[in-house]
Amino acid sequence: MDTTSVAPTTTREKRGLALYRELGEGIEKVARDFYLVPSQDGERFYHVDYAGETCDCADHEYRGVACVHVYAAGVWISKHRAKASRCDGCGRIPPQGLVEVGPEHVAHGHEAQEGQRYCRPCAGRAGVV
Repeated sequence: MDTTSVAPTTTREKRGLALYRELGEGIEKVARDFYLVPSQDGERFYHVDYAGETCDCADHEYRGVACVHVYAAGVWISKHRAKASRCDGCGRIPPQGLVEVGPEHVAHGHEAQEGQRYCRPCAGRAGVV
């Protein structure tokens, strides 16, 4: 499901979606459930704990509700989760998971590139397993 086509219901949700669309490439995962999210003007970064739905921005600290940075992180997570579950070879979502290409595969002259993720059949064709 394309999360950018779902109509947000609150102003913070709409601004979070706009933040993702404008500056989403600047969102960075720094640890499990923790993200650096740019401010709406792109001049600062805020620390978002997505699992706890907290942020160190003034809006969240003052109101205690999910802010635009939490919503932007949520869209980023959804987009990356969808990309991460698809095979780089065939584009399908395999039921058994994916095999990630490591440096040991690249060093041995396989056609796969480090960081790519393949379903088992595509990994075999690429010489990864």
